[in-house]
Amino acid sequence: MALPRSIESLTLYRQSINGANIYAEVQPTTALNGELHFDARVVDSQGRLYLELKDYRTSPMADAVEPGLLVPLQELMKDS
Repeated sequence: MALPRSIESLTLYRQSINGANIYAEVQPTTALNGELHFDARVVDSQGRLYLELKDYRTSPMADAVEPGLLVPLQELMKDS
């Protein structure tokens, strides 16, 4: 688990709500130093772009999460 640390850019696109389903597309990338960062987009089923996030980075939490508290999240990720 990690907390947000920084982003390179965030762009919001003016789109009218149209009732179409929306989806988050997230692409992880590993930097040369081994650090993981993400690019993400929110699009609707018609391909219209709502949000674009570039180079999202996180910092580890100071305290570890108890393993039992992670079970629901791990189960959710298995189903996706």
